[in-house]
Amino acid sequence: MTAVYDKNGDPAGEPNYEVGYGRPPRTTRFKKGNKSGKGRPKGSPNLKTMVNRIANEKVRAKIQGKPVKMKRKELMLLHVATLACQGDLKAVDRFLPLVERFEDAQEAVVIPTEDTREDLAAIEEYLRYHGRLGETDGA
Repeated sequence: MTAVYDKNGDPAGEPNYEVGYGRPPRTTRFKKGNKSGKGRPKGSPNLKTMVNRIANEKVRAKIQGKPVKMKRKELMLLHVATLACQGDLKAVDRFLPLVERFEDAQEAVVIPTEDTREDLAAIEEYLRYHGRLGETDGA
């Protein structure tokens, strides 16, 4: 069904217009060109853009008595780490998950020592004995 409108933008052929939820009175509707109904102007930054710009902005700070220029987010992270080292439990609670999440994978790799090599050999021998070494799942 196609709606027909007159030159004022009002629906034509609807003499009995019922006002209710989702159907405001015609006199209070936004008219064409009304600034109130346009939303955010084109080209203006949204919240994500503003937060990223502010977080990446370089600021001056003194670290160990020396003036340095660094990004705000680096400075905040350094501050949280310093508080965590001073015993602030809330800072520890926030900083440790970041360390665990972003630590290098190379640091987490455990290099087998002679003891673990012997253990691995024993496990392989056990699996060979029970016929499970080299099996694959599926048919």
